[in-house]
Amino acid sequence: GGICYLIGRVFDDAGNGQYFSRVFQAIDWAIDEGADVINMSLGGGGFTATGQKLFYKAHTLGVLSVAAAGNDGSTSKNYPASYDKVISVAAVDDTKKRASFSQSNNYVDIAAAGVRIASTYLGDRYAYLSGTSMAAPHVTGAIAKIWSTCGTCSNDQVEQCLLSTAEDLGPVGRDNEYGAGLLQTQNAYDCLMRAAVALRQALFDTEHLAQCYSVDDAQRLAHQLSQLISEHSS
Repeated sequence: GGICYLIGRVFDDAGNGQYFSRVFQAIDWAIDEGADVINMSLGGGGFTATGQKLFYKAHTLGVLSVAAAGNDGSTSKNYPASYDKVISVAAVDDTKKRASFSQSNNYVDIAAAGVRIASTYLGDRYAYLSGTSMAAPHVTGAIAKIWSTCGTCSNDQVEQCLLSTAEDLGPVGRDNEYGAGLLQTQNAYDCLMRAAVALRQALFDTEHLAQCYSVDDAQRLAHQLSQLISEHSS
C-alpha cells in the first residue's frame, strides 16, 4: 500500500517552539485529515489534562502517536512522550548503547537510532543531528510502512507487533532506558502479517459460523477466535 504524508507546522521561521496549544491544534488537524500515525519530534512543558484527553481521543479513533522521549539525560518525564497512549522513543548510538542525552523513565516504550542522523535543516540543507527527535521518526516510519500492508489491522495490533519484536537491550525484559528494546522493522512486519492472516481466517470462519450455528453460539465462538488473533499478534 502507499503512504501519504501530512506536515503540521508548529515552529516559527527560526525553528523555535510554539505554545503547546498550537501543537495540540496540529494534532487535532492531523486526526481530522485522517492520519494513522503522528510523529512528534518535540517536547517540553508538563502534563496537561487537555493533552492527555487529546491522545486518548487519537487512540480511540485508531491513531498511533509517537514522540521523542527527551534529551535531558535524566529520569524526568517529557511531554508529549510521557502521556498515556503515546509511544515514547529513546535514542541509541551505532553500538546499540543508550545515548547519554536520552531520557530514561517508565514511559519509554522503544528505542531507535538517534546519534548523528542525517536530517533536513534550516537553510535548505542537511545536517548530522543527534537527539530523541531523530529516533522518533524511525519508529513512525516503520509503523507507516508495516501498517500500509495491513489496512484492516488495528492500532493496538500494530503497536503490539512493534514492541513485542523489538531487540531486547539492557536488563532482560522491558527497562526504563530502552523500553521494549531496539526497533526491528522486519520482525514487526512479519508479526503483523501473521495477525493479518489470522484476521482473514477469522472473518471467513465467522461467516461460516453464522451459517452453521445459532446466533449465540456463533458469537461465543467468534469471541474465542478474537482471542486467538491476539495470541498470533504477540
